[in-house]
Amino acid sequence: MKAKANGIINEVVVLTRMGSTTNFDGARVVHVNYSDQERLKSALAGVDVAISGISAFALETQLALVDAAKEAGVKLFVPSEFAGSPDNAKGGFYSLKVEQRAKLDAVGMPRVIFYSGIWSDRIWTGFYQWDILSGKIVVGGDGNEQISWTSLADSARFIVHVLTTLPAERLENSVFRCEADKKSFNDLIKLYEDKTGKKSRDRARPSSGLGGTSESSPGRLY
Repeated sequence: MKAKANGIINEVVVLTRMGSTTNFDGARVVHVNYSDQERLKSALAGVDVAISGISAFALETQLALVDAAKEAGVKLFVPSEFAGSPDNAKGGFYSLKVEQRAKLDAVGMPRVIFYSGIWSDRIWTGFYQWDILSGKIVVGGDGNEQISWTSLADSARFIVHVLTTLPAERLENSVFRCEADKKSFNDLIKLYEDKTGKKSRDRARPSSGLGGTSESSPGRLY
């Protein structure tokens, strides 16, 4: 919205679910049903760049958004791939993203992909099954894998900066990456314990088990 206030962007259109009462100050809010293609197409009319913020748990609905964007004349599509690259994924959650890239290519929709690692804000929200109050923390694997982290706000600023400063030919079918920090889950647990003086009760989930869950339920992350 700062870019709009500064005259860099003409208009921001936010698509949200039917019945949602969330306000987005300074943006034009359009309520949509992702099974209503004509409504989606109408909502995207006049939009130059469509940024998909569809949740990982409803990623299948992005297919309808791609079709509507193409029909509405959107010039560039940013798919919901922000955490990490699905390159060469076979089965599981990331395979959905591979399929959706193929969809963009099939309909001839120019795309630009942004990777910013995991949004660091989410680690304290229960999204990763970290119950901070009780000290119970669930970690996939041994917890030593180094992970890229960036806050949601920093990711958004990076995306807007790139989209509004680079020429169209530099954006189309390109990949951009940003990383604020790199730490393992065990690093984060230690930082929390050192800062608060509280001890956590870690519970590791074997990597083999995570793979099985991913393949049987691609939309489930953990």
